[in-house]
Amino acid sequence: MKNIPLIILTAAVLACSIVPDADTPGTTESQYTYTPETWDISGAQALLDAGEPVDLGPGTYDLGDETITMAGPAATLRGHGLVKLEHTGSGNAILLQPGSNGTLSGIEVRGDYSGHGLHINGSHIRVINVRVAKFGSCVYYDTGQVATITGGYIGACDIGIEFNEAKAQNMIKIDSVMFRSNGVHVSIYKSRSVIFVSCNFEAARGPAIVGGALGGGRIHSLVFRDCWFEQNNKDHVPADGRAEVELVSPAPFLIRNVRFEDCYWGHVSPVSPSSGSAAHIRLGQLDVVTTAGGFPVDPTIMEWQ
Repeated sequence: MKNIPLIILTAAVLACSIVPDADTPGTTESQYTYTPETWDISGAQALLDAGEPVDLGPGTYDLGDETITMAGPAATLRGHGLVKLEHTGSGNAILLQPGSNGTLSGIEVRGDYSGHGLHINGSHIRVINVRVAKFGSCVYYDTGQVATITGGYIGACDIGIEFNEAKAQNMIKIDSVMFRSNGVHVSIYKSRSVIFVSCNFEAARGPAIVGGALGGGRIHSLVFRDCWFEQNNKDHVPADGRAEVELVSPAPFLIRNVRFEDCYWGHVSPVSPSSGSAAHIRLGQLDVVTTAGGFPVDPTIMEWQ
């Protein structure tokens, strides 16, 4: 390097030290598509429609009463750090449409106790580490197929996850999600192959799980594996007659292969419900219900209506 003038070396060092504007999408140092200061919901929607990922920096983003729609084959919305989307009104905060095949991850979605946080109407959808709170239904499965939720929190909604009672839901997996302080954690009336793994169901005002049929229906292969049920049906009177799970219906319906495998039941004792004590599960007109592992098989703790 000898004989290189000092002024040239100084200019080269200064040029290498220039950092592009981190708020400008597309620069080499830019981490985020938007920050709260640059947020543009119309622009974000245009990117999603074009199949471009949208990355949100830390902070709170106002959706108003508008809906973010994820419908493209690669629609991806990702949060980095503490990212919160705030929604008002009775519509959907985020709508996952057929053909989205994308990923929603790392964000918190909050409402004003109405509408749907996530409205899922499609297949091959991945929701990862998303917190949803304060909606009529935190998550509404209109028609779901091969749609998974992994990690996150669902709480302070009238219904945590609501499955459309008129349409079958196929190959749904809910893994490692905390359900807390909902009216009902899960409402399910028609399904095939729905599994909950390592989920916590706590402190619901009503039962943790409500299932059955309105005018007839069927549930095939509904599985709860390594799940925790505790202090649900809090508003039931009398308290010692409450059940954690209710599978009942005013009309005959069919349930096949419902399983609770190695689940923990937190607040009731395995004694006969005929004495007025609580039952883990209240069952209506059913076909087959099986249990394994942590759930006692003594029929005296089940109440048959």
